[in-house]
Amino acid sequence: GLIAFSIESKTKELTIRKINGCKPIDIFFMLIKEFLVLIMLASFIAWPLVYYYFHHVMPGAYKCNISILIYFFASFVLIAIAFITSLYFTLKAAFMNPVEALRDE
Repeated sequence: GLIAFSIESKTKELTIRKINGCKPIDIFFMLIKEFLVLIMLASFIAWPLVYYYFHHVMPGAYKCNISILIYFFASFVLIAIAFITSLYFTLKAAFMNPVEALRDE
């Protein structure tokens, strides 16, 4: 949702960049960079909290051992979802007619 909102709010900026010769892949990397930082920060904050919860807070009957690979896999899935979502909305904005985006000006 945050990716969609961010790209929709930057439609005019992306259109002007496109008119000036910026490639869609450059726009994609410009947008995904800020979301990757947020995802990595959230992952590094969540990992110790989840580890602490599963090993110290849960009662013994419900305790389960979670491998460190699960944490990396969850982060990878989040990054993949962010890439796919960002790619979709970036391509949608990149191939939009510039006149439609700048019509309100």
